[in-house]
Amino acid sequence: MCGISGIFNFDGAPVNEAQLREMNRVIHHRGPDGDGIYIEGNAGIGSTRLAIIDLREIANMPIYDTENRYVIVYNGEIFNYVELRNELLQKGHKFNTGSDTEVVLNAYKQWGEDCLHRLNGMWAFAIWDKTEKTLFCSRDRYGIKPLYFYKDDNKLIFGSEIKQILSCGVDKTVNDETIYDYLVFHFIDHTENTFFKNITKVQAGHKFTIKNNEFKLSRWYNLPEVNYIRDEKNLYSDLYDLLYDSVRLRLRSDVEVGSCLSGGLDSSAIVCIMHEILHNEGKPEIQKTFTACYDDPLIDERPYVEEVIKQTNSTKYYLFPDVQGFRSDIDKMTYHQDEPYT
Repeated sequence: MCGISGIFNFDGAPVNEAQLREMNRVIHHRGPDGDGIYIEGNAGIGSTRLAIIDLREIANMPIYDTENRYVIVYNGEIFNYVELRNELLQKGHKFNTGSDTEVVLNAYKQWGEDCLHRLNGMWAFAIWDKTEKTLFCSRDRYGIKPLYFYKDDNKLIFGSEIKQILSCGVDKTVNDETIYDYLVFHFIDHTENTFFKNITKVQAGHKFTIKNNEFKLSRWYNLPEVNYIRDEKNLYSDLYDLLYDSVRLRLRSDVEVGSCLSGGLDSSAIVCIMHEILHNEGKPEIQKTFTACYDDPLIDERPYVEEVIKQTNSTKYYLFPDVQGFRSDIDKMTYHQDEPYT
């Protein structure tokens, strides 16, 4: 994962560079492989990078288009970036890196905000247009990658984690309604509210822009309304084809890819399909799987895991969570989560 940061001052005040760098610093854990910022007057964006695609330093963010008009910071992965890159090359776009970040940037350059509908992946990104002085930010369809913001009459501050925004001196008053919903109903993520009264989450499938000093937040994606199965005859084969293609795309990486394996239906299916794909493509990689194990046989799933391991010849890693480990990790978990969770 990576992390992004941003500040826009509606009152025209220049962005405080030290403040933006501090926002990057507090999320160094999200991106230990590189960090950077871009500031232009009253607008500034920053990022920390965990390198997955194109590990070279040239692929660190912020990334600029070849004409030096657009600047992007980005957290996520676009699984169909190879296909999109080829399409964009045919349309005359140029690339300096092999990263999916630059694919997103050129996709925005080609199709504008409509590029979101062409992206297959998970993301939160911000693009600054130097010519139009426009900021565009987006979150993926299902909210896999986080994005939060604080806004008042003078400024907008956004980031991948709440702690970045708090580092700018934003008031930490709690949101009583959110706390009530959590304690009484165990609800989280059901509204745009966070556990902090002054901090809002960009909800799944939403975007926002700042143009001519005007902030606009809107939904760009919703689940399609389909109340019937189109083709019952090929239902199972269609499901398998979709799952196979989904796993295939997610194996694109310049670093090793592993998988959690619980022994349940979902993870077992994914690991078996990974094995099939690697075998079909003649790749020599040995899969690595990671499993939480317990001494209590009533909750331990190692017998099921072992069946998958035998089928796929994967290298297994067994982890044994316990109360002592939980106690030692709880403070760190709380720090990274920023909010209660279920």
